[in-house]
Amino acid sequence: MHLKIKFFILNFLIYFSCNAENTFLLEKLTFDSDVNFSNYEFLYLTKLKQNSFISDLEIKNAKKNLKSKGRFEKIIIKIDNLNNGKHVHFSLKGNWIFKKIYIIGVLFGKHDYSAFYKMQSGDYFDIDLHRLAIDKIVENLKFKGYYNCIVKDELIYNKDKTISVYIKIKRNKKFFINNINFDLSPNICTENESILITNFFQTKIFKNLNKKIATKENITKSTRKFLNYLKFLGFVNPKIIIKKNIYKKNNFLDLIFSINLGKKQKLGFVGNKNFSEKYIRQNFLGTDYPSWFFTPEIIAQELFDNYYKKGYWDSVIFYKKQKDGSFLFNINENLPIIIKNILVKDLENNLIKETDIFKELENKIFDEYLLNQFINKLTNRFLKHGFWDFKILDKSFKKNKKENSCDIVITINKGEQRFLGNIKIIPDLNFLSKKFFDKYQKLSDQDLKPFDYYWLLEQKNFILKKMQKLGYWYALVETILQEVLVDKKTKINLIWKINLGTQIKFGPTYLRGNSKVSFKKILKEMKFKEGDIWDSFNMDLTRKNLKKLDLFKMVQIEPNEIALSRDTGFVPINLTLIDKEPIEAAFRFGYFLTNKNFLFKKASTYRVGTSLIFNNPTNNLDKFTLNADLTRFERKFDFEYKMLSPFGINFDDSRVIGKLKVYSNKSINPVEVENSQSAYQSIENGILVGINNEFKRDYFWRFGIGNEWVRTEKVRGNINLDRRLINQTLPYFFISPSFVVEKINDHLDIKKGSINFASFRFMIPECEGKPIGKLTTEHSFFMPFYKDIIGALRIRLGYIFNSTFNTIQPSQRFFLGGPFTVRGYEKDAIPPYGVEEYVDEYGKIKKKYTIQGGSGMFNANLELRFPVYKLLHGVIFQDVGVLSQTGFAGFRGKWYPSTGVGLRYKTPIGSIRFDLGFKWKHLLPDDTNYSWYLTLGEVF
Repeated sequence: MHLKIKFFILNFLIYFSCNAENTFLLEKLTFDSDVNFSNYEFLYLTKLKQNSFISDLEIKNAKKNLKSKGRFEKIIIKIDNLNNGKHVHFSLKGNWIFKKIYIIGVLFGKHDYSAFYKMQSGDYFDIDLHRLAIDKIVENLKFKGYYNCIVKDELIYNKDKTISVYIKIKRNKKFFINNINFDLSPNICTENESILITNFFQTKIFKNLNKKIATKENITKSTRKFLNYLKFLGFVNPKIIIKKNIYKKNNFLDLIFSINLGKKQKLGFVGNKNFSEKYIRQNFLGTDYPSWFFTPEIIAQELFDNYYKKGYWDSVIFYKKQKDGSFLFNINENLPIIIKNILVKDLENNLIKETDIFKELENKIFDEYLLNQFINKLTNRFLKHGFWDFKILDKSFKKNKKENSCDIVITINKGEQRFLGNIKIIPDLNFLSKKFFDKYQKLSDQDLKPFDYYWLLEQKNFILKKMQKLGYWYALVETILQEVLVDKKTKINLIWKINLGTQIKFGPTYLRGNSKVSFKKILKEMKFKEGDIWDSFNMDLTRKNLKKLDLFKMVQIEPNEIALSRDTGFVPINLTLIDKEPIEAAFRFGYFLTNKNFLFKKASTYRVGTSLIFNNPTNNLDKFTLNADLTRFERKFDFEYKMLSPFGINFDDSRVIGKLKVYSNKSINPVEVENSQSAYQSIENGILVGINNEFKRDYFWRFGIGNEWVRTEKVRGNINLDRRLINQTLPYFFISPSFVVEKINDHLDIKKGSINFASFRFMIPECEGKPIGKLTTEHSFFMPFYKDIIGALRIRLGYIFNSTFNTIQPSQRFFLGGPFTVRGYEKDAIPPYGVEEYVDEYGKIKKKYTIQGGSGMFNANLELRFPVYKLLHGVIFQDVGVLSQTGFAGFRGKWYPSTGVGLRYKTPIGSIRFDLGFKWKHLLPDDTNYSWYLTLGEVF
């Protein structure tokens, strides 16, 4: 009986609440869309759950969220009754979205024209913006001299409700400037000035433009030159209107310069010795002054005031009107005033000790600007010592005419000094950093510590920044100061009263743009979710993580509806993603250039390469790449497949990237001396499976396993390799872990930070021989000394364990010398050498040298990098290196230092680098003293 009553009451309450809020049971939820839109994203945005009770307000919010996505033009909601509840169906009609622009008819500079298209891929297509872009392209073509250009556009409406834009440009011939004339209106100049203007026009303007291409740049440059000349003649604010007569059939145009000279206002100066006429015009009067300013009395007073401020108190200035209407100002500067003493006194006429701050100004020419700067320093000093009411009451100047000097007396009112008391925060917030406030509390424990006025600003800024970081955007911080007398001294107890307000949290994420990557997978890459406390750092980290996938042409993440956040407490996020092309092709060409010498007759080489890239081929955030590179000495082919979170592998909150790589490399080592033959040919074929992970910001680990087949053949000379290993294909299994810590400000232009790298390659032969290990470490440090002057240091160490040297394949050895190690020496040319004697055709015994490499390596590079001019930078460097074939004990042998200089030209893809290095030690009797290299990229 009791159970039935409870059940009845429960049903009654459910019925009552449903009717009170106009809620109902959502028995069935469906949607249809004419654009790609996943069920997961639909449920994420609507927040509706089937078989749950929902209200009209929830339906309204669901529609609002769908509209905020920016993809749907029309949303129709249909609600039908079912047996136990209702069926809600959303019908979504998509907007037409801009997909891509294609520029046709232009081979180079396509980006210059597509840049006028302000719509981004994924934006709602706006026909007005499209037409505006077409007009801008036509205007730009005319600016470049293509006055007879034809621009046609075609809009392709695709099945996925995207629009592809094709713009066909036919530039035709460039127009040339034929006739150039000018007229003066109104004519207020003298006959002599008219002759001068005509001569200038004929010699400078006509000559520069006649028969030249009719570009906006050429015409504007000449017009600016003409205006400057008119100003030089004394005309204020002259104006030039250019009329164009265009003859499309003949591909030329005529120009008419219509000149309004304005008012004649010419000034001249004589007698000025310490300040040039250019300085007077720019710093005293200014370059552009209104016509009302041009009265000789005002100008004379302005000149005197500026001379007075610079210490020329006795300067005399008078003017005279010339026959041509100009004014000539005669300036008698006289001697400047020298500051002898600067005294600071209080209200009781007592001298203040703080006058040491003015010592720099004494016995120097008076300068009002510098004096005020030092007075501000004095004010700041007193404020820092607790004198919050400090004021400058008066400045008086006592002039000594005989010595042409002056004493300056500054009268101050120090006011009451305040000392630091206790600091309290209301409410007591544990998340505020106690370390920050501890330093103030320790100071307050001292006896009568002056209360620095700027501590108030410092503490308030800290609290506000901390509040904002924790999501309290609208926190109010009130400062309460309580004065307490201690031994007739005023101590200030500081109370920070904080009204937190609404804590801002992340709202829903609206995916925009044009991406085929599923919304669910994108959410997994985000470092925040809806309902998390606002953190701009996590938003920036999300952007970086998505860019690291290298699948998107554009990643843009920004807050939305910020103005509503005070009431709602939530800030939605707009995430715009634009996919890269599904298939991309890249081509590269370069040339490695070095000086010619007898060691390396073939060291310089071209480099050509290509890559075929398949972006997200399986829609699993993956990438497939085919690479091929060729030089005179190397041939490299590989294909690589990368995938995010292979087999669902992840670690904590970080993502793992899996990699499969198959490669085939062939290198011809050009290191045999005396002739042009190579020392050996090396072939490496292999397969690698690996994973890498950024487990902490700037901390990376990598782990790989694989199998490699190595062959050394066509051996000439003594490379110190066991004969049994020559012309044999030797397979081995390897394990290769590595660790990187990369804390730098920028990858292309490093100015501060460090890079630390360590790797170990454990190799197990599959036929015969014993396992060996190869350890490589590298540590780079960057530190700014002054502005853009950067100090850089790199230390490299390598060692091969558990092996005699002649069993190590040449491709696995360490080599030094060249543009990236020791720059004074040729590439890979640091000894030890293999030596063989032979008899030449004349019967003389000669030696043949072959570079062998080492099993141990040490290399250090020290650089001082500094700017030279704009994008050109210079480098002074010191390199050193040593190789060993007998372990660490071999490092006690010869070390090979190199000193040199270099130039860097900064480009968007890196530095074009020229280095000239000088050897400290000669390698061979006929060796050169230096080596130089021209290549791309920094050494480290």
